[in-house]
Amino acid sequence: MLSEEEKTLPEENEILFPPWYEPTAEEREALVEETLTGETLDAVIEAGFQRIKKSLPGYEMRKDQISMAKDILRSFYRGHNSVIEAGTGTGKSFAYLIAGTAISYLKAGRVVISTETRGLQMQLFEKDLEFIRKNVDSSLPYSLALGSSNYLCRLRYDEAMSRGAFLDVVDSSGMEEISRWAKNAFSGKNDGNYFFAPFPIPYSFWSSISRDSQGCPGRRCFHYSSCNYFRVKNSWAQSRIIVANHHLVLYNFINDKATLPPYTALVLDEGHGFLETAYRIFTLTQADASLEENSRLYEKNIQAAGHLPMGGEMAAEYSEKIVATRNSWKKIFQQWEIALDLSFSDEGTKSIEKNHLKLTPALKEDYEIVIENLREMEESINAKLEDIEDSATLNALMGFMKFCQNARELVEAFYELHLQKKARKNIYWGTKKKGVFHLNTVPLSVGEPIAGFLTEPVVFTSATLGFWSASGKPRNAEEMTQKGYFNPLVKDYGADLFHTKKIYLSDFPYQKNARIYIPADIFSPVFGAPQEEQRAYEKKLFDRILDLCELSRGGALVLFTSNYLLDKAHEYMEENSDLEIYHQRIHGVSEAISLFRDNPNSVLMGTISYWQGIDISGFALRHIIITKLYFNPPDDPIFAARAREMKEKGESDFFGLSLPWASMLLRQAAGRLIRSRTDKGVISILDDRLIKKNYGEILLNNLPPVKILKNLKDLEAEAKTALLFKEE
Repeated sequence: MLSEEEKTLPEENEILFPPWYEPTAEEREALVEETLTGETLDAVIEAGFQRIKKSLPGYEMRKDQISMAKDILRSFYRGHNSVIEAGTGTGKSFAYLIAGTAISYLKAGRVVISTETRGLQMQLFEKDLEFIRKNVDSSLPYSLALGSSNYLCRLRYDEAMSRGAFLDVVDSSGMEEISRWAKNAFSGKNDGNYFFAPFPIPYSFWSSISRDSQGCPGRRCFHYSSCNYFRVKNSWAQSRIIVANHHLVLYNFINDKATLPPYTALVLDEGHGFLETAYRIFTLTQADASLEENSRLYEKNIQAAGHLPMGGEMAAEYSEKIVATRNSWKKIFQQWEIALDLSFSDEGTKSIEKNHLKLTPALKEDYEIVIENLREMEESINAKLEDIEDSATLNALMGFMKFCQNARELVEAFYELHLQKKARKNIYWGTKKKGVFHLNTVPLSVGEPIAGFLTEPVVFTSATLGFWSASGKPRNAEEMTQKGYFNPLVKDYGADLFHTKKIYLSDFPYQKNARIYIPADIFSPVFGAPQEEQRAYEKKLFDRILDLCELSRGGALVLFTSNYLLDKAHEYMEENSDLEIYHQRIHGVSEAISLFRDNPNSVLMGTISYWQGIDISGFALRHIIITKLYFNPPDDPIFAARAREMKEKGESDFFGLSLPWASMLLRQAAGRLIRSRTDKGVISILDDRLIKKNYGEILLNNLPPVKILKNLKDLEAEAKTALLFKEE
């Protein structure tokens, strides 16, 4: 018999037509034989949107939205993968939700919807799916899936409370609130989800009481029957639609698809960021202090648990082995830190070449000691697991065993770099963060391995998936697909992955409701330019930001490419403007957005977090100010390695990698302005490269067709004539 978390959909969920569609006898027979025609699939989609129309007075059926939903359902039903770019206003969320719900009935399986940003994930879960359940499918079961570290752990909570981990972190009244909330989570009254806690929990404390996926004993934990996390996982298994995120989907891949329940189809919304997230997930990283910290924590937890599973001679052998391993580990990291010239730095990143550090006999011995000892400890702990009954001991053993495995894999990768076994297959780099040195490695190409995990039909969708590199503005979507609009994406994941490629262009009145301002007199100095040149640029930039914010009287989102310029510009605006200024790092990412949304005469300033994902419609956001084009940092080791590979193949890394990435971010940033047909405003881009460099025209051709102004007086006149900064 299946346990609760192993169940798939409830037994009554057989292959069916969705409840909003009444099929003919022939269609019922075709459903059983799995031979539904495209016409029937289209009719299912149309019937779903008819339900929406009936429940929303004034709702207009959108042709592109319905066509997109039909494309997705056909692809899913036939087992095909597709890439669909949908411009702002297409209504892609309802398109894939209706199609996803339909296929969950037609194939008797669940669908996973994955997003890059938590904002969209919560919108789908709290608003869009709730609307569909109320108006389209009243019995639709759906759930929200977050990574396990977002959930409270009873075992770790009890342990933290017993050792007073909350002292000096949470005051007595705050601890009383947390205790009541935790008690309710363990009794099933809430999910114990960090993001839904009714009060803030200091992250330093949360990290000691949240689920540790590495050491979780699972079924063998004596809290398993009342575990809030596994209770939540069971709800995923009982859902037709699961709203997840890219991190969780990728962890599911590398965990042999055991994190999420089986699914019939996958939607990757905000799919433009999936590859970048994958590089982060697939990166192996360890700090110079990792082994000592983890081994001491392991020893401390084992002692706290009351007994050491490796007693007597085994305990002495373990002590001797861990001391030798720590010594060799330190030598390996120290030699790399010296080789990369990071010994006297607190912050820094250096790419590693195969000949960066010579493999001496002594260093070779250190590698072999670490690899062999970590493997032996891993195997020794694994052999003891079956004999352990205490949950806390299991947690400590499994956590340390997983660390040994991860640490060994990283050290093996660097040893193989010396031996040149993986020199051209992996990217290697060292980093210094707040004085702590790390070694890192990741496969050079993660797109093709990802494609291997996509065994269920998938649709990649976003408003910025492609890149138009041909001359002139594209005339239509057909020309874009024919001339390689999706080539960079296809190249990342493999030419054979996508069966269907579609583009739905936004029909918003950009030419009427928006203008682009690009001044020709602001240009940033090149890297390493004299300090006085940098200061002159900053003064001119900040003056223009002030002028532009005053012109729109707030309602401005100002985007930067560095924390340094953000902080300096914020300081300047605070001194010279009477507008309320909200700073991403001072007020917090979410809180700053909330304050800005509620104050129509304010300015919001931030870096990369605000270039995409923000959704503020109407008068509250009427001016986007982009201070500089955002290209990949040249010291980014992953970008540098991918660029080097392209050069070796005789390809242009700038036009094949840098420019598509810069275009995607520029389009994402500009896309924050017009979120509905009635939105108005200005996109100011304070970077003269757009009008002076040959690639500037390419970047502009990827933006909506909007009138471009180069003079501030012309902008003032246009804003007044077109009422761009007036609330209607």
